[in-house]
Amino acid sequence: GGNFGSKRFSAFYSSVTAVHSWRMRSIACLQIADFNFGIFTESELPIVIEEGFNDFILEDVTEIDRHIIIHQGLIELPISATLSYEAKQQKTLLWKVYQQNDGIFLDVFHPTSFKIQQRAFYSSEKRTWDIYCLPTKNQDGELVLNPLAYPMAPLIWYYLTTEEDVIMLHASGISAAGIGRIFAGFSGVGKSTLAQLWSNEGAEVINDDRLLLRIKSDGLWIYNTPMPYFDYSKKSPVHHLYLPFHAPLNSYESLSGAKAIANLLAFCIQHGYKKEILFHHIDVVQKILKKSSIARLGVVPEPSICNFIQDHEIQK
Repeated sequence: GGNFGSKRFSAFYSSVTAVHSWRMRSIACLQIADFNFGIFTESELPIVIEEGFNDFILEDVTEIDRHIIIHQGLIELPISATLSYEAKQQKTLLWKVYQQNDGIFLDVFHPTSFKIQQRAFYSSEKRTWDIYCLPTKNQDGELVLNPLAYPMAPLIWYYLTTEEDVIMLHASGISAAGIGRIFAGFSGVGKSTLAQLWSNEGAEVINDDRLLLRIKSDGLWIYNTPMPYFDYSKKSPVHHLYLPFHAPLNSYESLSGAKAIANLLAFCIQHGYKKEILFHHIDVVQKILKKSSIARLGVVPEPSICNFIQDHEIQK
């Protein structure tokens, strides 16, 4: 992965003292869905990231929306921290969420060793992440910190969706001639196939797995996020939402009202342990559906599906 240790961005220094102590040094800024995440560290060790983050790094930043403070070593959980949620895949523990005063603690576990990888505290009042992690050795035997190692970074983007007019979707997104389309659904419904068919017609694939959909003053926008592999930072305006499924014939069913809301929510990435978060996501989805059409799409995975979709959009 990349190494933040050699990067220095002077634009951050003016805001450092407002966040933490003078021991802080600025590392970089990541732009995710047009939100700026300023990254700082109190450790002298190099900070490493996966190469998928590289094109999301900004050098000229005037405003920071969230701060990420990196610390070397784990801290003890406060006695007052109360367990709210455990994310598991079958019997494997992925992360835990603890409530603590104005924020949350996360215990994030390594996806293969299952040992604690990061302990993070997010203050909703300060809009600041404090990420504590143990040093690891890189290929050269050098001690480094990898604070955003999966699944920590996607969790940060998720908690952005609990506070802003943004949702995270299991979806592929494409942009063709200035028109953005999203194909949302679980694995196996044909999201990647649709993205590839549109790509063959000259469309740009924003991402075919995980997207952020944001409401802005000038409309709806989709964004990709850093993945384990390199990809350019991309975004596109969005005009149409689709929920595809395999079918013997191409079909198009417009959705509205509660049915539209429930269907889109089904493919939002959400951790339903707190009703306030659920209500926030419902509110955001309602706003999105006022700005975009949504339809269930029966798909025969052939190039003709692209024209079929466009023809029905024109009829609307």
